[in-house]
Amino acid sequence: VNSRSPTKYIRIDNMSISPNDTLAPHLYTWYLDGINDYISVSSQSINDLGLSFSVMAWINYFRYSKTPSDCATYASNIVSKRIVGVWKNAWVFSISYIKLLSGGVTLSVPSVSLGSFHFIGFSRSLGSSITVFADNQFVSYSDPGTDERNTLPLNIGGQVCLAEYALGYISQVLAYTRALSNSEIYNIYAYNVINSSNLILFLDPTFYNTTHFIDLSGYGNHGVGYNDVARIPDNRTWIYLVKNLTSDNLVHLRFFPLGTVYVFRSLAGYIISYGIVNGSVNS
Repeated sequence: VNSRSPTKYIRIDNMSISPNDTLAPHLYTWYLDGINDYISVSSQSINDLGLSFSVMAWINYFRYSKTPSDCATYASNIVSKRIVGVWKNAWVFSISYIKLLSGGVTLSVPSVSLGSFHFIGFSRSLGSSITVFADNQFVSYSDPGTDERNTLPLNIGGQVCLAEYALGYISQVLAYTRALSNSEIYNIYAYNVINSSNLILFLDPTFYNTTHFIDLSGYGNHGVGYNDVARIPDNRTWIYLVKNLTSDNLVHLRFFPLGTVYVFRSLAGYIISYGIVNGSVNS
């Protein structure tokens, strides 16, 4: 697939595209000022991911959080600090370990550096395992099998209950209502290939309609930026391939800038289809 606009040229090779798949570009990133910026997802369907879940994001932070204090969390028996955190009031991807109060288990998170982008998150299979990951590093632990459901809105980049906010960039957030395998996580990290099964949230700063950030999962978990969250061009660009997102036997192109020229070629190099993106903006 080749996608050309006045300022960008993106090419992906050796990718299997099938009916019901969706292609979408990554062109922008969020910048958070560390003072009070955050993105809020208020839809009730995202408030409770369930007992097994996965959450992940691309981040580039310039500082760690302040000295962490215990705050009400996604599950009241999970307290997250520095690099990958799920908090009840706010999701802040800047923690260095996750402590499960129930059973007193401490999870060591693969180290990441400040000032560069990393793909981080964790995946939980209730009663089986919790996998914490950073880029292509995976660390797994036994899951104690206890949980409490969250009922509060999801905020990205802001730990509202402690008035603590991220300083840096976030360029993607995904959430699932199931545990993902290491290979599924790696496919997202390395190839931008996303399995749509149980995908309940897919936000990217590119998916924007001037009032809110559109959830590509189809569940309507749209995000709204508060306190002047900046949406700026990202010097890292790619094309997502979301597998089996629709059921109409078509291949969908979403959120490409109007006027984008697209070309599909076979593995042998022959042109299969080409055209120009038109229609409604960011639809």
